[in-house]
Amino acid sequence: MKILYRALLISFVFLFLAGSQMATADSGGLSTFVAVDLVGEAFVRSRETSSKEAQIRGAEVFFAAPIDPVFDGTLGIAAHPEGGVSHFELHEATISSSKLLPYTQIRLGQGFLSIGKLNRVHQHDWPFIEAPKVHTSFFDSEGVNDVLLEGTVNTPTELPLEFTLGVAKGWVYGHAHNEGKRPLVPTHYTRVQSFFELPGGGGLQFAGNYLGRTDSNARRTRLMGLDITAKWREGRALAFFLQSEIWLRQVKNPGVDREDTIGLYVFPQFNVTENVDFGIRGDAYSVLSSKDALGNKIENASSEIVPTVTYKPSEFSTFRLAYSWQLEQRGDEVTRVADSRLQAQITFILGSHPSHDF
Repeated sequence: MKILYRALLISFVFLFLAGSQMATADSGGLSTFVAVDLVGEAFVRSRETSSKEAQIRGAEVFFAAPIDPVFDGTLGIAAHPEGGVSHFELHEATISSSKLLPYTQIRLGQGFLSIGKLNRVHQHDWPFIEAPKVHTSFFDSEGVNDVLLEGTVNTPTELPLEFTLGVAKGWVYGHAHNEGKRPLVPTHYTRVQSFFELPGGGGLQFAGNYLGRTDSNARRTRLMGLDITAKWREGRALAFFLQSEIWLRQVKNPGVDREDTIGLYVFPQFNVTENVDFGIRGDAYSVLSSKDALGNKIENASSEIVPTVTYKPSEFSTFRLAYSWQLEQRGDEVTRVADSRLQAQITFILGSHPSHDF
């Protein structure tokens, strides 16, 4: 039955996609795309796992269109391999409107929470192959996706400000295949974003973020973060690109001392030739509250360096090659290379992909 179900689902998706392409001219702006993300590893030196064979990390089918003069709708279905089997999941199913209130957009449904930078972007659109440790630890390997209600207000001021306030169901946090349990306090979050132009044809977007929740076991989590994105263009080429996030997480379990963890990444990228970019990502991660049995603080840090070469012949295909080095420190002991690996990625898009805000 599972095989038949998957076959029927795949057939339905592609039949719908083919039909929608023929009907686009009469549909009032229906846009569709298929995104495929292929990754692989080699020359792995790791204490945990061996190298991954080349695999389809994700395949997503996405639809977006106006529902009527007031509301817009989206639908995104993605398949991810787990245990050697591809599982289809609902990534996005939202109804939204920017016409109900002045300067305001409201979004309701299931989707990725509008917080941080990576969490608002689908995996195949990341500027590097894998997420840094701060993202995988604080959010998930891909991001926090939930049933949500959020509103975004843009202020009509000289310095543009964008305020986002949202609440999510919060029965689970991150990737899960179960219903979870009702939280004592559902996931709630806010984001304040601004933008200003930089000399030489550049622009800078920056935002402060907050997320909080208390699960069914009274485990309280608080996240506070700052993200920045900067771009300089020369004509149509992106000459320089910078993306960075820093997050502080506070976790409090009943009867246990609070755990404080901080993490960040910085990724500058330079245009080498018309279609080739070179970037290098630096990550850092530390449990600030780590203590030994006597209550003495234990110095600890995890860092990673990931040089990345990107070949992008068009907006519809991307080829990446990266090599990562991870270093660990605990107390006075430093492991110079705890983990290293060569990574490769190919992504391609069929159809019309919506643009990102910046």
